[in-house]
Amino acid sequence: MSITGAGVTTGSTAGLTYTYFTNAAGTTALGTPSAIATSGTYYIRGEVAATGCFDIQPVTVTVNTTPILIVQGSIMACEPELVDLTAPGVVSGTSSSLVVTYWSDPLGTVAITNPKSVSTGTYYLKGNENGCYSSIYPVIVSINKVPVINMPSEITFCPLTDPSFSIEGKGTGGDTYLWMPGNIVSKILPVTVPGIYELTLINSMTNCSTQKDVKVIEECAPEVFFPNVFTPDGDGRDDVYQIFGHHVENFNITIFNRWGEIIFQSNDMEKSWDGYYLDKIMEQGVYPWTVTYEGSGKYKVPHVKQGSVLLKR
Repeated sequence: MSITGAGVTTGSTAGLTYTYFTNAAGTTALGTPSAIATSGTYYIRGEVAATGCFDIQPVTVTVNTTPILIVQGSIMACEPELVDLTAPGVVSGTSSSLVVTYWSDPLGTVAITNPKSVSTGTYYLKGNENGCYSSIYPVIVSINKVPVINMPSEITFCPLTDPSFSIEGKGTGGDTYLWMPGNIVSKILPVTVPGIYELTLINSMTNCSTQKDVKVIEECAPEVFFPNVFTPDGDGRDDVYQIFGHHVENFNITIFNRWGEIIFQSNDMEKSWDGYYLDKIMEQGVYPWTVTYEGSGKYKVPHVKQGSVLLKR
């Protein structure tokens, strides 16, 4: 701080010679009036050289400390996000009274148009408090790419034929695979039941991540089992003719007598034939049947089976 500038003595008599002191009596000279480092009251003596007349007046000097700006040196975000340089966390620990300005050059001459939304680059921050400026500090902003998951939205499996089925996470730009539900950190996820499984692929260096739901569908080839005999005698064993199966759709069974007359028909696999027709038990003998059904998904093709069953009494 200097007290030798013309602005300090504006309005004084013209042509005065100035000297500077640390006391009101003007007996102790101020050594460096052009570079005062300590706040206080100092004294200026203005003298008319021709007459020796003078006047001494005090001047109060306030030397503010250089403000300290604490800057987070690097900031990372993930596409498509942009970074807000005005967010409190960027200058965390800095005095709240400090006015921060934002620049695109290290000299602080080109202001950033919108510091609330910046992309990858190096930016510069400077603080101002009571007319005093901090040093200018760089902030390096990196907008990182998010990982990409390369997996289908639906996967089929058959637990009957592949009881050790698993899903392998596939993607680029990430190194950590997290499966939900279960919070399982693994590239390989064992699957025993169908459902929706959420995969998060994380880049541990940038902390950028992406998610995708993978729907696992149970899809098996249809299986149908045809008993060849039943005994409707009421003893609790094989009293009805029941066809069993798995993964069957559009089921239909038709049973005939020896003359080709339909004596039983159903489109419900759970429904069995008790050996009766028109409320009468049929005679012992062989009864032909025709069964049609389909599978599901890639197995959805029509199947036609023909055979016979022995009704034994």
